[in-house]
Amino acid sequence: MNKKISAILQAVLALAAAALIPVLACGPSSGGKGPTVVIISPADGSTVVVGQQVLVQSSASDEGGVARVELLVNSVVVRADPPAEGTPTTFAIAQPWTPKSPGDVVVHIVAYNTENQASLPTSITLHVVESAAQVTPISGPTQTPVPDVTEESGCTLNGSYVADLTVPDNTVLQPGVAFTKSWRIRNSGTCDWGTGFKLVFVGDSQLGGPASVAIPATLSGSAVDVALQMVAPSEPGTYKSRWRMQSDQGQVFGSTVYVLIVVPEPITSTPTLEPAPAITPSPTVITATVQPHPDLEIADVAPESISVEVGEWFEIQVAVRNGGIAPADSSTLEGVFPPDGVTETVDIPALDPGEVHIATLRYRIAEPAYGEATIRVGPEDAVDEVNEGSSEVTVQVAVDPPSLTVGELVLGEGDSVDLDHLGAYDFGWNDDGGGYALRPQADAVAYIVIMEDVSDRAHYAQIDPTRFSADDIPALDLAVGAIIAVRTDTGHRGFLRVEALDARDCILSIFWEIWDWP
Repeated sequence: MNKKISAILQAVLALAAAALIPVLACGPSSGGKGPTVVIISPADGSTVVVGQQVLVQSSASDEGGVARVELLVNSVVVRADPPAEGTPTTFAIAQPWTPKSPGDVVVHIVAYNTENQASLPTSITLHVVESAAQVTPISGPTQTPVPDVTEESGCTLNGSYVADLTVPDNTVLQPGVAFTKSWRIRNSGTCDWGTGFKLVFVGDSQLGGPASVAIPATLSGSAVDVALQMVAPSEPGTYKSRWRMQSDQGQVFGSTVYVLIVVPEPITSTPTLEPAPAITPSPTVITATVQPHPDLEIADVAPESISVEVGEWFEIQVAVRNGGIAPADSSTLEGVFPPDGVTETVDIPALDPGEVHIATLRYRIAEPAYGEATIRVGPEDAVDEVNEGSSEVTVQVAVDPPSLTVGELVLGEGDSVDLDHLGAYDFGWNDDGGGYALRPQADAVAYIVIMEDVSDRAHYAQIDPTRFSADDIPALDLAVGAIIAVRTDTGHRGFLRVEALDARDCILSIFWEIWDWP
């Protein structure tokens, strides 16, 4: 090779190397081929309901392995899920999302491979409509709801207890007495119940009943009455028999319904002998009795979760039932609320056996809070019951702070941004000689959480405070869709999200939301 050609080649290589410098300094290359992804369900144009969970099912594939799949709603990342193990070449996932307001939304799925290369976005449009009511009034006692079971067809199986039609809890039955137990059960899933659906025995005592009983065809949302022929045991004691729904494919689902009976001690006789031999002994009959007691219990609660803003009033409806066989005196219902365990109480009137009272707890919380509210009936054991102690349920509570600022900005070399608009810059985008980075300024701190979604305030609240630091976030650690939890120089909490990263020109586009949550 002559010197002239060698010089030209060296110049070309130098130019190529120079062209690569900003790419290496600013972040991962945008070249290469990303994964392929397809949305399996729901279908494009489907209608979903506010407050009802939607499962977005997709499948991503990449020869080098799939690292994570992101679910975006109207361009906002709501979930980012890695495979449970390793980085498989094909990764199928069902990501839950619950719409909060009506209107059309665009759902995107973006998959990333092990080289942090993104797939082309795949999208569907969903029509979100209002639910029948934000809080469904309680019409009668039910048992605690259980999660849906999803069929292969995509519909869900669930059944909810509505009422006892015969043989209330703690009914006293003599040994060997035949009886019929009936329940009303609602099809609370989205699958219709057809041929092959049964109510099956699942535990405790079968009470002489069959292993299963067929269920008439029942449409989604409808209720059905189910009856079983049973026999009281010969031995005294308290007996419980538990039953659940079973599909034609053998899947057990829905609330557990039960019958609870008491078989009393038999009448016994003890002869009493008089000391005088001339007197014929006569037996004294002692009759054993079962002392009747009330039994206050929480039969249902609605809603099962609360999501409001700071200072906003909310209500929890609670169905309190006397499940015993004696009247219950007046009592109290109490709710213990986060974050400080403040207690709110309401009165419960005297209840006859089987009677239900609907009580309403009304409350508001003056600061951000995430946790469980504990609802108890008869917390001080003021009522003499069959089962002493409180009937207790929990309700998830999320009290969100309002937004302080929301914005987006394109940062070029040396630019800074004031996220909370309170006078001082919080982050800068520049190169101090070690490569481009997002650099906290003043007293701001950050924590990059690419695999999580802290745009949800409740998720943000779970972050370990020690993870925040004032360290730089190098461009090489950033990718489109990455979410960064931040605290501004004034201590306000929020997040920023990478919308675009131009690796060649070192330009960073961000979106942020800061909350009024110091």
